[in-house]
Amino acid sequence: MKGQKMLKVCSILMILVCVYAMVAGVLGILDVNDTKTLKENEKAEKLEQIKILEEGEATLESKRADYEAGLEKIKAGQEEYDKGVATLEAAKAQYAAGEAKLASNTAAYQSGKAQLAAKAAEYKAGKATYNSGLAQYNAGLAEYNKNKAAYDAGLAEYTAGKAQYDAGLKQLQEKTATYEEGKAAVANGKDAYEAILAAGQAKYNAGKAQYDTGLAAYEAAAKQLEAAKAAGILTGDALAAKEAELAANKATLDATAKQLEEGKAKLIPYDTIMAKIKEYEAGKAQLDSKKPLLDAAKTKLDASGPQLTAGKAKLDAAKAQLATGKAKLDEYEAGQKKVAEYEAGQAQLASAAKQIEDGEAKLAEAAKMLEEGKTQLAEFEAGEAKVKEGFAKLQENKDVKAKIDAGVKPIAAAKEVIEEETVKTTDILMSRLYQYIAVILVAILGFIASILGTGAAKMPSIAKIKGGILLGVITLVLAIAANIYGAMNTYSDFPVQMSALVAEGVFSFLFVIAIFRYKNALVALLTAE
Repeated sequence: MKGQKMLKVCSILMILVCVYAMVAGVLGILDVNDTKTLKENEKAEKLEQIKILEEGEATLESKRADYEAGLEKIKAGQEEYDKGVATLEAAKAQYAAGEAKLASNTAAYQSGKAQLAAKAAEYKAGKATYNSGLAQYNAGLAEYNKNKAAYDAGLAEYTAGKAQYDAGLKQLQEKTATYEEGKAAVANGKDAYEAILAAGQAKYNAGKAQYDTGLAAYEAAAKQLEAAKAAGILTGDALAAKEAELAANKATLDATAKQLEEGKAKLIPYDTIMAKIKEYEAGKAQLDSKKPLLDAAKTKLDASGPQLTAGKAKLDAAKAQLATGKAKLDEYEAGQKKVAEYEAGQAQLASAAKQIEDGEAKLAEAAKMLEEGKTQLAEFEAGEAKVKEGFAKLQENKDVKAKIDAGVKPIAAAKEVIEEETVKTTDILMSRLYQYIAVILVAILGFIASILGTGAAKMPSIAKIKGGILLGVITLVLAIAANIYGAMNTYSDFPVQMSALVAEGVFSFLFVIAIFRYKNALVALLTAE
């Protein structure tokens, strides 16, 4: 019958394709399960690594303050240690220099010490003699200073008295001529003096009147000259002659005024001149009484001066002797000082050696503590390097790096990416699972349809044909839908399962065509009868 052979061949091929599809579907489901397990393990491993990294970061941050404090402490300790090393080296250099200096002075020290021992008695006697002489010198110096002070006081007193006497004598001498003149004027008694005084007053008054007349005439002539000069009446030689005449008149008037003043000064009342005479005579008597006292003081000073000079010379000689003795004592004491300095240097070297030894011990302990501190810091830094390395490894994932660049913290970014990858992987696996279930479902339906088709091809049966058509169409529709879904979800990445789906679609289509052709042929045959 027409179409029977084609249906039989398509049914057999469909059975083979369905068996292949079932195997491919089962293998695909198993692969999905394996991939799911693998991805879950990878996720767990990544989360564990992130957890370790997170815990490491937390541990580092909890210890960072201690690390930074330790770092500062180590820095300060290193500076102190370096200073200590420099100080110790300087001390060693000083010690070596001191030791060399002592070694170079040892012979001189031993010789000097022996000489000091030999001259100890001589020094002791010289010291006693010097102290005794110094005491005598100081006593003599005190006596000299006392006498010198008395001499200086007497000289100052004499000098002041002499200056006062000389000043009084000078004043007296300046008044002597006036005194002699006044004395002569009153020699003939009061009446005779007053007659002379009256004559002098009359002469003064006449001269004063004559002077006043001459002054008025001069002033009038001066005004006339100024007026003539202003008007231009007098000029040249005439003016000069007139001005010279006036100047001569003025000089004469000035001389007359001076004579009048001098004459007026001599017009002294009798009682006044007598008082001045007595004042002069009293001053002279006082000066005459001071002269013997000044002469006696001068004689005493003249006698004390040579004595002071002799005493000063004696003191200077004693001072020179003391200086000679002091020089010898100083020489001995300088030797004692050098010996003491040498022995003090020995003691200082011994002390310095102990200090250097102690310093070396302290530096060794400090170096040990520094190394321990550096080891602890190195452990922290190694841990920090590992954490940074872990963060760097996280950033190898471009998605993680993008989130970190966007401001998300590395740990949070890694967790977000893992969750996103989990969702993505789950979607992919579920998509594959749906495809593989569809492969198996299509294979089962196609297998049943193929069995019915094979049976119908051997022995025509309406029920088998209807069942084959129904299941064939369902299989074809499911196969087409599964292929469309697979194409949308990258089923090309899994060629075995893709080939099964494609084969199911192709052969279910051929099966449907074959069974419809067989049915149509069978209907045509039945209709023709």
